[in-house]
Amino acid sequence: MLARLIEYDHDPFETELYESFSDPQNRLVDRAERSYAGQYDRRLRRLRERARHAEVDE
Repeated sequence: MLARLIEYDHDPFETELYESFSDPQNRLVDRAERSYAGQYDRRLRRLRERARHAEVDE
């Protein structure tokens, strides 16, 4: 089905995106990058909360 769609509506960019995402190694890297970004966001949030509580305690 997908092959027929690609033949009918061939967009090189979309094809490249599909091929990139269907590669298991790329999916693992993407998942790791998203996990790292989420951990970083949570760390920043905790630091802001600690700073806010430190201001209240003073």
